[in-house]
Amino acid sequence: MPYLILLLITFIIGCTLPIQAGINAQLAKQIEHPLFSSIISVTVALIGLLAVYAVKVNDRFNLSALKQVSPSLYIGGLIGSIYLYGIVLLIPKIGSLMAFTLIIAGQLVMAMIIDHYGLLGMEQQSITYKSIIGVALIGFGIFLIKK
Repeated sequence: MPYLILLLITFIIGCTLPIQAGINAQLAKQIEHPLFSSIISVTVALIGLLAVYAVKVNDRFNLSALKQVSPSLYIGGLIGSIYLYGIVLLIPKIGSLMAFTLIIAGQLVMAMIIDHYGLLGMEQQSITYKSIIGVALIGFGIFLIKK
């Protein structure tokens, strides 16, 4: 698949996150329980993933391989649930634009740290002045949005 198509797909996936957050916030408001709305969202996501897996008949994995997985690698699911619940609580209070600007800033800072030190099995890529300026501009954007 051409690289530009991959970039476009990534951008489109990014566009879906504020939509998901807004929908989850509305669900929390309607049922008057943000934690339960997060549980509903994760359950629907699980059902969706199981449906995709069922359709991909040739995509089988070895369940016994799970025995060899380090328990610390399951933290990704916990992080996802914290993100989901946090967004449901924060979007109505600070707005979608501010929330996602801060999320993007946090992601960029952490991504720079992960890349710089080659953490989590990533190839080491040093922080550059350009990447620092880029993240600083996002920080300035947060300042402008808040004003």
